[in-house]
Amino acid sequence: MGLMQAACAWNLCLHHAMLEIGYVCISVDHCIYMCNTPQDLQLLLSVHIDDMAAAVSNKAEMARLKEDLGKLFSLMTLEN
Repeated sequence: MGLMQAACAWNLCLHHAMLEIGYVCISVDHCIYMCNTPQDLQLLLSVHIDDMAAAVSNKAEMARLKEDLGKLFSLMTLEN
């Protein structure tokens, strides 16, 4: 696979992974994913190339997101 196709292949792999863990891509911006939890909490995740920023309503949901993504990818996290 050439260098030009690598970004597209990564995006497709990430998209399928996000769908697998329960996120949906919002229709107005394909780099933003959303997930609704049974507790009516919303989680938002924005993707830019190979970086992500997540907004969640509590630490337990952030831990769940990290665990789910960690099962699929090698992660490096930065926290405040």
